[in-house]
Amino acid sequence: MGKEGSEMSTPMELVIKQHPDHKRQIQCCMTKWHKRTSGKLQWQEKGTLDEKCWDEVDAVIKHHKAKDTKVIGEKASELKRERC
Repeated sequence: MGKEGSEMSTPMELVIKQHPDHKRQIQCCMTKWHKRTSGKLQWQEKGTLDEKCWDEVDAVIKHHKAKDTKVIGEKASELKRERC
């Protein structure tokens, strides 16, 4: 018995299948959410279907304050967006 009929996919793969044009942004968000959460409800890098984890990530995102960084010129901000 294999994965013939129903192929197992991670939550991230399911989202990417629905939004293939945004694959890089989705992967970047998953990595950021993983880094910003901790403990037993830490966001998995490939996503999760755990609703408790969704609630924690939602709270972290809403209360996250970006570091105060100065970006000099449009070229620097463009490079920053490309990285993630």
